[in-house]
Amino acid sequence: MPQITVPCCGKRNTCSTMRNFRLLDFYATWCEPCKWSAPIVEEVMAHFKDVIALEKIDIDQDAESVNRYNIRSVPTFVLLENEKEIWRMNGFDRASAMITAINGVINPPHEQH
Repeated sequence: MPQITVPCCGKRNTCSTMRNFRLLDFYATWCEPCKWSAPIVEEVMAHFKDVIALEKIDIDQDAESVNRYNIRSVPTFVLLENEKEIWRMNGFDRASAMITAINGVINPPHEQH
């Protein structure tokens, strides 16, 4: 899966560290809440289309990732920055609430310009 690279501090060519964000969407084909969350995830990803890459992970097909990220229920969302977990949500919420939560993590107040 291609990684999307964004500059740190929200500005191009002003920081030496590039930030790679990936949202892992752990789901199962038999999970009704996972199906309900699909349009919400689409809305969230549309908001972050140039910032965050989405990777959907079927828990019945990828036991290694389930164990690595300690997934105990679905849907679960794990946000990675440069492959390090920085945010997690078990279940789902309104798209606006998820967007606000993710924005707070990837653009903390001290980095907003």
